[in-house]
Amino acid sequence: MIKIIGTTHLVKSKVIEDIIKKEKPDMIGVELCKTRFDIFTKPLEQLKQNESLVGKISNALNKKSQEENLDYGSDMKSAMFYAINNKIPLLLLDKDINEITNSLQAIPESEKVCLQEELLKFESMPLQKDVDEEKVLLEMKKRIPVTYHILVESRDNYITDKIREFELCYKNKRILIFLGKAHVKSILKKLSERRENKDIDRSYIG
Repeated sequence: MIKIIGTTHLVKSKVIEDIIKKEKPDMIGVELCKTRFDIFTKPLEQLKQNESLVGKISNALNKKSQEENLDYGSDMKSAMFYAINNKIPLLLLDKDINEITNSLQAIPESEKVCLQEELLKFESMPLQKDVDEEKVLLEMKKRIPVTYHILVESRDNYITDKIREFELCYKNKRILIFLGKAHVKSILKKLSERRENKDIDRSYIG
């Protein structure tokens, strides 16, 4: 059985831990890749991407969250460390961040300019806890379609394939999956199109 929890990336650790304790999963899946897993679990590991587009966005998010006394990415980190500390098998679902970074090098110059402009706006505004994800995604798809494909569509396809793979491998296991809210609707649709049993339990927090 699979249950998907759609989160914001600012959900506090206790909320995530309480959900896991309530659900009692056999396995936990998170929206992380092996590279990001290593960064979180091995402090000396660093991504050489500070000057890349992904690096700049990541740095801006981390700086903003620290200024507002928030922990961006707390949902995935909390689920990951809970799994490690409690010896629950952890499933890494997302495409590798290095592959994403490399793909973004080839986006059109007009989209790079657009992203730089949005980054400047972001740096002058507080983090928004309540965001209309569908509206943001539609605007993104319209204004920066290549970037949207790399950051959203290709990752949704990858995560869907991973979930399906783990579902087939662990048919009798209860798998609890944490995904950013923006990905959930698309992934649920893709999963429903590819499976006989179209019922996947899901809920949203944050």
